[in-house]
Amino acid sequence: MASPAQITANRANALLSTGPATAETKSAVRYNAIKYGIHAKSLIIPGEDPEEFEAFKKFQQDACNPQDTVEQQCVDQLVMNLWRLNRLQNAEAEIWTAAMENGATLGDALESKSPLLDRVGRMIDRLQRSIRQITSRLLKNGTGRKLPSFRSFLSEAV
Repeated sequence: MASPAQITANRANALLSTGPATAETKSAVRYNAIKYGIHAKSLIIPGEDPEEFEAFKKFQQDACNPQDTVEQQCVDQLVMNLWRLNRLQNAEAEIWTAAMENGATLGDALESKSPLLDRVGRMIDRLQRSIRQITSRLLKNGTGRKLPSFRSFLSEAV
């Protein structure tokens, strides 16, 4: 338990802690509170286009044509997982590109980035497994008349 002197000191210090004051410091901390997963307000992260996500989501909704709440939840989860999968595949390519700058060999790049590539690979595997499970569930429910892929969306968008 804090002593009365500590409580007084803590209150005095709290008055000095007002957070970032300038535009530069606010900009530096603006992503500190980004949440992921079920706590996220949005699936879109900085650098991604919200309109592209909405177009992708609409494409998947139209193609899967969910008939009830359960199917809608499956399609929503499928959309999120496909979007995340694409993000991770892009990240993996960026890791390789960065590791091979300045003339590094493939072996050097693998050695220097192996833990990170392994982690990204496991995340990709989990998403692919989840996508297969959701797709199987949709096919069993009859929604899977035509289950599109992210790649088919991209080819139509181009």
